[in-house]
Amino acid sequence: MFDNLFTSSPGIWGGLIGGMIALPILIHLINLMRHKTVKWAAMDFLLKSYKKNRNWVWLKQLFLLLSRIAALILALFMLGQIGCEEDRISKLLGGATTHHYVLLDDSFSMSDRGTDGSAFDRARETLSLIGARAKNRQNQLFTLLRFSNGRPVGIDRSNQGVDSAEIGESVLNQFADLNGELVDSLFDQRIEDVKGRLAVSNLSIGLSDSLSSVAELVGERENENAIVYVVSDFREKDWGNPADIDNKLNELHTAGAAIEMINCVKTAEANLSLTELEAEGNVRVAGTPLMMKVTVKNCSESVAEKVQIQLGSLAFPEPTSATVPEEVQPEFLEIPTVFIQSIAPGESQSRSFPVYFNTTGDHVVFASLPDDAVAADNERFSVTGFSNTAKVLLVDDQEQSHSAFMALAISPGGMTGIEPEFRTKDFLRDASAEVLNPFDVIFLMDVDTLDEAAVRNLENFVSDGGGLAVFAGPKSNLSFYNTSLYRNGEGVLPMPFGKVVDVPEQLEDRVPDIAPESHPIFAPVLGGKNSLLGLVQVKKIIQPPIEWSANDDSQTTVLATVRGLDGWPLVVDRSFGKGRVVLFTTTAGPVWNNWMRNATFPPIMLLMQNYLAEGKYQLDQKLVGETIDVNVASSDFTPNLTVLAPGGSDGARLVSKVKMKVSAADSDQLVTTIGKLLPSESVRETDLPGIYDIWMRRTDSGQEVKRLSLNVDTAESEMALANRQQLLVDLAKSNPSLVDWDGFNPEPKQKPASSLSKLLLMLLAVVLIAEQLLAYSTSYHRK
Repeated sequence: MFDNLFTSSPGIWGGLIGGMIALPILIHLINLMRHKTVKWAAMDFLLKSYKKNRNWVWLKQLFLLLSRIAALILALFMLGQIGCEEDRISKLLGGATTHHYVLLDDSFSMSDRGTDGSAFDRARETLSLIGARAKNRQNQLFTLLRFSNGRPVGIDRSNQGVDSAEIGESVLNQFADLNGELVDSLFDQRIEDVKGRLAVSNLSIGLSDSLSSVAELVGERENENAIVYVVSDFREKDWGNPADIDNKLNELHTAGAAIEMINCVKTAEANLSLTELEAEGNVRVAGTPLMMKVTVKNCSESVAEKVQIQLGSLAFPEPTSATVPEEVQPEFLEIPTVFIQSIAPGESQSRSFPVYFNTTGDHVVFASLPDDAVAADNERFSVTGFSNTAKVLLVDDQEQSHSAFMALAISPGGMTGIEPEFRTKDFLRDASAEVLNPFDVIFLMDVDTLDEAAVRNLENFVSDGGGLAVFAGPKSNLSFYNTSLYRNGEGVLPMPFGKVVDVPEQLEDRVPDIAPESHPIFAPVLGGKNSLLGLVQVKKIIQPPIEWSANDDSQTTVLATVRGLDGWPLVVDRSFGKGRVVLFTTTAGPVWNNWMRNATFPPIMLLMQNYLAEGKYQLDQKLVGETIDVNVASSDFTPNLTVLAPGGSDGARLVSKVKMKVSAADSDQLVTTIGKLLPSESVRETDLPGIYDIWMRRTDSGQEVKRLSLNVDTAESEMALANRQQLLVDLAKSNPSLVDWDGFNPEPKQKPASSLSKLLLMLLAVVLIAEQLLAYSTSYHRK
């Protein structure tokens, strides 16, 4: 309700007001019970007079009763000091111990820089103002906790065996910049020292965990007055729907804490953000160009014009047993700048560009934008591994009736970097997961049947991300495909087989035999009026059963049909685990069609191979602050690691030595976690964006390097500010105050009487005068 000297609980206020109403009524009723009955001869005359004037008498008595109730309520409001907004803070600052809890937002949106400095600069100055508020008062304590340290890795709030207050105390003891510091004559120097060490992080993190740590303690420390300050930039992304925050703030409010929110940003500056930098192709072979995509988002309210994206790459040498990790120098390769004419507010635009590396290994591509309000999201890094070849497995008969055409399509003269390998179906039966893992895609070319072990190996291969292309043909055993590969929709085959049908020849009004849907693998023939695909003749296909429909399975899609007929699917796609399967209901060789002799066959097969290989190259994008888990076989590697992380402004990389431990779950594995924040550390090892190299030495004295990129979470790049009025409405339960940094009052003073108190005093005087006049009017007076 209102902040006052008593309480802010609506229930207690309701009880007090109810008591003020009931008291005069009760006294009035008691006075009525004191009347005595007196027999008197002149009573008839008095009764007639009473009946004539009783309405007026009752009305005056009612007004008298209401005036007395009003006088008591007005006196209660004056005593409660309603309308004195700063009185509660003033009260908390004196008397008992007052603990100032400052929760400081250090997420990278606080680096938003305007003409008068950054939001974080203003936040640092606000710390001095809060310190000044506590200065020259007795029993004042000060705690400073940054958002980024509110819930460090390793603190598990879900552990029911640990008291919640102990968790909050643990967080503050280990990670608070100041924890329960006594505000004394030396406090100014201590807070200046801390301010000098504070810097904006590269993290995107909210208030929730920091608030939990403080709320747990405020509820336990009943002997302290608590004032909680939230110093932030109050962006729409964090505060647009603050239901969870409101609940935690209400816990603090119920525990008696005052809540002050201090806003460090008044206007949102223009900001561009690099949101994506990733490989588009899945044939990642040294000596073969690879297309990559970069995406820029306009995170402000104005149009961004003439955006330039600087690009570059770093080619690293292959590691040897003699390589010293700290001395590795990559080769810088410049990539032409990409231009975007304009980007509308809130929109993203992507551009594709090629990269080329002539050596194998993990290489780096990076992009950067010109300086703007927020620097952290102007750079992005991507690590892509390049091998000697992209291997595919072609399973065919001894004559290679179909695979020879496929090999020519996907690897003409070895120019594409794809290496086809021919095998018969027995290879699938005997191959282990380690043998199949180097292949990106497996092609089944009119295989009649497979052994149970081969079917199991195929399913495991696709589940782990591999691609599978199945071509039907005259040798295909329909019963086997249905019972073993389709298996009532649980197997890898996207569609059950019904029967082999002849496609009737068209004599006139010819419709193209292949009718593709809009899909990336058919990109070369989509939208063309005179596509060469129209010359393909399909003679036979395998139809599904009449009752089958692709709509019955959300994972299955028909990519092409024969002549656009629903009951004649030609290419069917389905996801299976982490991988994908594409089924062709006709042959790859010149048995049931002449497609392999058409110029559209090679590009479509190449695009299909790229599409199916995607599961092998799933994006493993890590964000700044996340941990890096290393898990290797103890028989293959020694436990000593060398970790190279991004360094400071001078560009030097940080080098640390890490020793792995034997896994508790598997004694044959060595494990470690990089990036876990320990009590003795001020930042995590993964708190900086950039490239991280983890060098591992093999037991045979060779070395391997695991190279990966960490980028900032671009959700933090959104600059839109929360609506202040709506925010206060959403947080009404906790009744916080919200002021700008330049409007924060370090010296709140209890006013002797606010303007509302003066009004209440004047009303009380009027009511008391009216009460006396009514009391005189309703009483008996001798002349």
